[in-house]
Amino acid sequence: LSKMIDLNVVVCSSENQLSEGKKLAERAQRVLAHSLVSGHVRRVRAAVSFLKFKYPIAYSELLPIAKLLWAMFIRSKHNAFDEIDVASSLTTVLRRLNKLPDCPPYGSSERLSLEWMPLYESLLYVQLNGKSNEDACVGPSTIVPVGNETQKAHLNAIVDLIRRARNFFTLNAADEIWATLRPMICPYENSMFRVAGILGLILPENVSESALSEMLNIWKEIPNCTEWNFLWIHLFSRFARHNPKGFNPLFEKYLSSFFNVILFELELPVSSETPQRPEKLAWPSGCTFSTRRDSHSSTQNSMLRKFTRILVFSLQSDSPSWKYLEEFVVYCKPFFHSLNEGAWTSALDSFLKMMTLNFCKRVGFEAMNLRPKRPWNPLSQLNESDNLRFIDIMLPLALIGYESKDYSMPFGSAQALKDLSSLNSAAVLPSILERLIPSLENTMKPHEGRNALDAFSAILGPLLRMEGGVENEIIAPLLQLSVAGIDNNDLFKSLKTFR
Repeated sequence: LSKMIDLNVVVCSSENQLSEGKKLAERAQRVLAHSLVSGHVRRVRAAVSFLKFKYPIAYSELLPIAKLLWAMFIRSKHNAFDEIDVASSLTTVLRRLNKLPDCPPYGSSERLSLEWMPLYESLLYVQLNGKSNEDACVGPSTIVPVGNETQKAHLNAIVDLIRRARNFFTLNAADEIWATLRPMICPYENSMFRVAGILGLILPENVSESALSEMLNIWKEIPNCTEWNFLWIHLFSRFARHNPKGFNPLFEKYLSSFFNVILFELELPVSSETPQRPEKLAWPSGCTFSTRRDSHSSTQNSMLRKFTRILVFSLQSDSPSWKYLEEFVVYCKPFFHSLNEGAWTSALDSFLKMMTLNFCKRVGFEAMNLRPKRPWNPLSQLNESDNLRFIDIMLPLALIGYESKDYSMPFGSAQALKDLSSLNSAAVLPSILERLIPSLENTMKPHEGRNALDAFSAILGPLLRMEGGVENEIIAPLLQLSVAGIDNNDLFKSLKTFR
């Protein structure tokens, strides 16, 4: 009887949420329609705030709200303050709209369709000081339509909106954008950098194979510039994820170029002598809006994370990427050791974490355990032998990083061990378990105890899912040894123990 009562409460609660979500959506439509007629945007953010409560809502109920907000954005042209409010609200709506189960697929006539030109013009008006791209390429402008703080807020709002609106661009938007911006890519001019930044923001993934090939050739024109490489690798990572049939065959032709760029950006020391290499190119000051990064190192790490996505989502059973990945790991393996730590340690940590994370995501997409933002249609699916091959490549790096004295590397290695264990626990857990107990018992090397606590907390889930009575044989002794990690004089180690 109690179970039946609980079930009735859940059903009633679900029905109430559906009706409440519908009422709030209708109320938001009335508020936005009144704001569109009156010309005021003060109530826009409050009108869509109900989406934060995660009420169930249908696509047909949220679609009119998105259309009203888009109409308000078009009307707010050249008014940076109104565009900020409307763009922020529209970003929230589009994010929710794309995740709805009943949202029509890309290319459907029932799907919301947005034009790219208003977003492009809004970006140019504020970020390029009120000029078109062609005029801004000639020289700096003396007209500043808004202040610096408003310009930053406008940039954040417009960039976030573009990233969500790309999913709803028209089918021919990619060809139109490429045809518009391609003539502006002129070598030896700052406009080349600026156009590359705009392309990375606004270009959808459904581009033609000829355009992809031309982009890869343009990317190779400028060497030794971290920001330039970041812009294009960020764009290519979206192609590898959402357009694998068009991008992957071309990517295999440029494998050596991609790996050479990554090795150059890692700045790994190969000898005691000063490295004989050309100096890196400076990033033009007028193009910083396209990365939104605070420092060179953060841009470098972001580029490395995007490269791992390209590499993972382009892997196939017979792909040459496996050979390049194996050689790359062999080259970088000594620099994971605790005696070879340096400025490159953070970048290698990001590489290890993101490789295993993206690989597990792809396996989850193919097994239908994870729901991608867009349908995942790979050229071929990974099999169990590919999983074991990936484990054989990445597991030695995770085990070496486990012994690091750096604070970030052991945590990244623990996360990598967790991801690898989810692929095949029998191939991963024995290698780490034989290190955990000696590390927890060793009081002469405190860093090994902290690292063991990180690894133990990360692999605890896969351990509990193992069969054969591991609770008494393995987990109980490890928990007993972990109690010593609660130390009033070492809050960092105590935090790891509690976790």
